[in-house]
Amino acid sequence: MPSIGPNNIANHPSYLYLIIGILVFIFLSFGAGFQESETYDEPSHIAAGFLYWKTGQYKLQQQAPFNELWMTWPLLTTPLEYPSSPPPWAVARNMRFPEYLMNHDGLTPGAILAICRFMNVVLGAFLAFLIWRWSAEAVGTRAAIAALTAYVFNPNILAYSHLATADMGAAVFTFLSIYLFWRLWRHPQVRRAIMAGIGLGLNVAGKLSGLLIVPLLGIMIWMEHRAKSKPLRSRSVIPLIVSYVMAALAALVLCYGVVNFPSFFIALRQIGDRMTQHVPHYFHGHIREGSWVWFSTAVMLLKTPLPFMLMCGLPLLAEPTDGRNRFGYIWLLIPSLGFLAVLSLSPIQFGVRRLLVLYPFLAMWIGLGVDRVWSLSARWRALCCLMAGWYIASAIAVFPRYLSYFNEMAGGPSQGHRFLVDCNLDWGQGMKALQKYLKTRGTTGIYLSYFGSADPHSYGIRYVAVAPKVVGSDFGDPGLNLNEQPRKLFVISATNRAGLYYVDHHVFDWLLPRRPLTVLMDSLWVYDMTNDLDGLQHLNSLIAQKNSPRLASYLSDQAASR
Repeated sequence: MPSIGPNNIANHPSYLYLIIGILVFIFLSFGAGFQESETYDEPSHIAAGFLYWKTGQYKLQQQAPFNELWMTWPLLTTPLEYPSSPPPWAVARNMRFPEYLMNHDGLTPGAILAICRFMNVVLGAFLAFLIWRWSAEAVGTRAAIAALTAYVFNPNILAYSHLATADMGAAVFTFLSIYLFWRLWRHPQVRRAIMAGIGLGLNVAGKLSGLLIVPLLGIMIWMEHRAKSKPLRSRSVIPLIVSYVMAALAALVLCYGVVNFPSFFIALRQIGDRMTQHVPHYFHGHIREGSWVWFSTAVMLLKTPLPFMLMCGLPLLAEPTDGRNRFGYIWLLIPSLGFLAVLSLSPIQFGVRRLLVLYPFLAMWIGLGVDRVWSLSARWRALCCLMAGWYIASAIAVFPRYLSYFNEMAGGPSQGHRFLVDCNLDWGQGMKALQKYLKTRGTTGIYLSYFGSADPHSYGIRYVAVAPKVVGSDFGDPGLNLNEQPRKLFVISATNRAGLYYVDHHVFDWLLPRRPLTVLMDSLWVYDMTNDLDGLQHLNSLIAQKNSPRLASYLSDQAASR
């Protein structure tokens, strides 16, 4: 099917598929977000963006600001305020600013999250449009529809597109910057150079890893020249390069602000320092300080839907004669393989959220493959439809548990804990599910070992904290007497259960032979300790070892504040 010129796209019948696809995407992504509590990194990103809008300074973290500014600007229209000093109730609970902001009297945590998350969903919908448009321009309508489907129903995209973090923004602006550069390559014009430069500037201003596309673009240009597809004369290149670089710098300075632009170089230095650190990584029961070279590849194999991976092989099955094979290899595979290689060599590989940048390019690659095999025979068309049906059904079936999605090869979401934890499975998203579970059973107090940033009290949960791994301080309810509870429940996050961030990684190994009552959102394991004397001894020992010195100091500070 022929490609569509950019001036005819809006009038083409496939435009209806785009509208339907975007509406489905918004429904699935934002709908899943309503079922999740705040995740580990969200409060710090929200607070950093809001603080910059209010003070014009980067006080919380020296990172690229654009994504945070984008998701938080609607908060300026709310009663949320930045206080010159924290209120007494926040001081009494040793709250940092992100914690205080999320528990502000003027706005509920749910409202803050909904506003900021929706802004990221808008970015995700914009990326759907870009994928459709680029596919339609470069290949044709059929490829655009297939690529849009591959993107809209990707569980990992649906998982992170509604979270108020910078990961989705990085995927959007990386794709935008390469797409705009491709348009510049096809038709070298100063105005296109300026647009491509702005795309690069926004990409770097959103996440400093955006600088990685500069060498990738160099590789792609070299490959295009080698294929003798677009020779350029030096006189015509210089104005384009100058326009491109100046526009990128202008966008970058505009996002940072002239006064705060030195923060860009500070952040670069901090990233360099961070690359020398070793963060513990977990895979299949093994914990290592620093990562394995194959870790990101293994994460992708376990968390990418099988039909998506199988359809990535379609472009290799039939070679077109009109140059689209070169387009796919250079503009789609080179960015995908390049980013995967860089991530694999990094000592810090958080997992699938760093891989989001690959999926838009691979979605287009799938669209290219579908377009190639569709005209071969009815059997190929039937195979494509079968794969698409499998792919869509798997995305709908797992709703709203996209964050904990694992494919059939891993055993599905319920078996994901055997392979990965942290942001690949358990990022603190289960507080709403726990609130509902406890309410239906009339339970008013539990033992809780939580990995996340949400305040359980915001969900009406009273608890005794057991070796928590949370953002800020967490002492639970010191006066809570669980002996009054008819059933003594112990709820633990999968990340804590795996022992990932403890000095003693085996601290919760005593739970392994015990069978949980249930697992909520694939991340919170609920155990009944009512008649488990050995289990209660372990809990009391952990409470005494981990909490008592800090708890005594906390109670003393509270008494002094009165």
